Amino acid sequence: MLRVYADRYIDLGERINDAKAVLQYTEDNFPIESDRQMIRKELDKIGADLIEIEGLCRELELPTASKLIRKHMGTPPNTRREYQILIDAVYAELEGKLFLYVPTNLAKFYA
Repeated sequence: MLRVYADRYIDLGERINDAKAVLQYTEDNFPIESDRQMIRKELDKIGADLIEIEGLCRELELPTASKLIRKHMGTPPNTRREYQILIDAVYAELEGKLFLYVPTNLAKFYA
């Protein structure tokens, strides 16, 4: 049985949205892809977010999403569309998970 606290799933969602916000900013303000090279620092943040997302996927036992993200960490996505394909893998794998909340006072019975 996988024992994970809800905060790890919240972290995953926050990381996904952080990178999505950076991509939205770059696409909205630099519509021509060659112009995006000027803000490489912002795009490098997406690579850091992918590293964190991949680690969370491993921790949450999402092996397919983890493997797909790991494969593309060397060349982070430059568009929201490219990024969404990677994140769709995370969401698809999460759909196969059953989440169960156990109150603290009953947790000892499930250990």
